Amino acid sequence: MFKRSVLAVCCGLLIALAGCSAAKPIETPSSAPSAVPTEEAVSTPELTEEQEPTRDPSQIPTEEEVTAARERALEGMSDEDADWLFTVIVGADGWWEGEYLQEGQNIFSRLADPDDLYWNYFDHTGDIQIGWALDGDVDRDEVCAQEGLTDEQFYEKFGTPVATDNDYDADAFIAILEDIRDTVQNEDLTAALDRLIELTDMAHQTHQLVYANDLYKMLHDLDYFLMRYGPTDVGPQVDDNSTVTRYYGTLDFYA
Repeated sequence: MFKRSVLAVCCGLLIALAGCSAAKPIETPSSAPSAVPTEEAVSTPELTEEQEPTRDPSQIPTEEEVTAARERALEGMSDEDADWLFTVIVGADGWWEGEYLQEGQNIFSRLADPDDLYWNYFDHTGDIQIGWALDGDVDRDEVCAQEGLTDEQFYEKFGTPVATDNDYDADAFIAILEDIRDTVQNEDLTAALDRLIELTDMAHQTHQLVYANDLYKMLHDLDYFLMRYGPTDVGPQVDDNSTVTRYYGTLDFYA
């Protein structure tokens, strides 16, 4: 069945199923950081009023709390449905995390611009453009000043489009979440999926960073503080555990 395809999770949607194609280096706006960003870069936009933390984020849930919450969340679901939920949430968070921590490329700096090509991940399927590559050493600022070009005109004249395959856009991801929600019996998990759906749709409709940022935070919390327990399940496997031990306080399970 389509919804059980692990390949789809690995090779599709911006949120959970990012494109599998190897992309060329992307030329980003000069305001984008040139090195791996700090964790604070993700949390700069404030949570929306509806997304205020349900618990002091400095007080992360204990492993016992997370295990108990997971048992409640998955109660009444089949093993197959629970496995699919795990695959989608962990895959989704993994993609966002990779795009955030990728050296020289911070997705949140890109999405801060409502016209940035990275929004194509939300808006379109198929072969989408996500950036520009430049051949040789071309000084953008100097050329733009000399020729009176806008950034867009500069890239169209000197750049090569960078594209990737995107099998699932925001609408398709919403459909997957809705399908999962139909298998859930727990009210808190249903509410969390409803919120993911709302944030995905709002990000798609408005191109506002705050919704994409809140979407990342909720996926992060669902991954490391419900599907898994970040500090012990993932922490020992990474050199820097600051990401997997951080709780944004978005889940009603620990209110």
